[in-house]
Amino acid sequence: MGKAYDRVMESRKELTKQLISEMSQGELCWIKGWNSTGKRPYNPITKAVYKGGNRFRLMLAAHLEQYTDNRWVTFAQAKEKGWTVKKGEKGMLCEKWIFEEKKTIEDPITGEKETVYEELEHPKVNYFVLFNAAQVEGMPALEKQPELPKDEQLMLADRFVRSSACPVIEQPGETEAYYSPERDEVHLPMRNSFYSSTEFLATAIHEMSHSTGHSSRLNRPQKNAFGSKEYAKEELIAELSSVFVQADLGIDIGAKQLSNHAGVLSDGRIAAYLQNWIGALEENPNVLFQASSDASRASDFLMEQYQKSFIMEQKKENGMVQNADEQKEEKPKKRKFVSHLTENPYSRRLKKEQETEIEED
Repeated sequence: MGKAYDRVMESRKELTKQLISEMSQGELCWIKGWNSTGKRPYNPITKAVYKGGNRFRLMLAAHLEQYTDNRWVTFAQAKEKGWTVKKGEKGMLCEKWIFEEKKTIEDPITGEKETVYEELEHPKVNYFVLFNAAQVEGMPALEKQPELPKDEQLMLADRFVRSSACPVIEQPGETEAYYSPERDEVHLPMRNSFYSSTEFLATAIHEMSHSTGHSSRLNRPQKNAFGSKEYAKEELIAELSSVFVQADLGIDIGAKQLSNHAGVLSDGRIAAYLQNWIGALEENPNVLFQASSDASRASDFLMEQYQKSFIMEQKKENGMVQNADEQKEEKPKKRKFVSHLTENPYSRRLKKEQETEIEED
């Protein structure tokens, strides 16, 4: 496969080993300490926001090193800006997967040329290394964002739950939070059962993340038996999606979200969740990155739903009525895509795609 592939796979194993080490101690980094380090990582120069496995890599690195700055740059970018990477600092390796090649084809009859994107039978991988702002001297100070006031957090929770693509049912006497694939419904205990509005929202997002796997949405396997590798992966997707959404919304990660997910769990049940994940990760380190990629798509789906719902509510509040043209969504322009593979290129690419960000130098 080549040196780049080998280095990426080795990096995945090292990162997975670090996560397993935390899980073995009964801890999850996104529950324990991402309230200060879980912001969405981005590049202040290219404006790229990191997705999927790279997003998880950088958030985990920030947690382990206790970085409170979510800005990341390459060595070359820092040098070009006149900044200096501190001596002895080690960067974080990130992945760049290439699934298609841009080609120009010529019509043999008319001579007309056309640009197409041809899917590669074997995707190529490359990597780049990023340094956190805390590792770089000379970068401007990060502008601090004020925390959301309590009443705004409550409003945010209401709006986000209302944006769900499936019904969300808060039921008196309900002791567990769950998503029912058969009925396509999210069930939650009453919100006054939770310690805070953010913990209610964290649990709601977790279950709404499961709902994105419905066949009418992102179409992930949903009916998995507890203890199976498939169940472990789907739970990991929902956990990471919840973390990603909360970071995008700018709220603190709910520290009791795992407990709330299945009601009042015993320590043994929580340990079972952790052991389930450990088993899946030890068997295949790539599960973490596949789950991160699926979680990124799930969180993007939820955020798009929320943004559409928010805009619609604002228009209603302002007494604005959409005309027929406004109601029609503008369809993105499709690129011409050719493939020599028998499998549908779009579905195959959707399953394998891990990043949509630009490649760093």
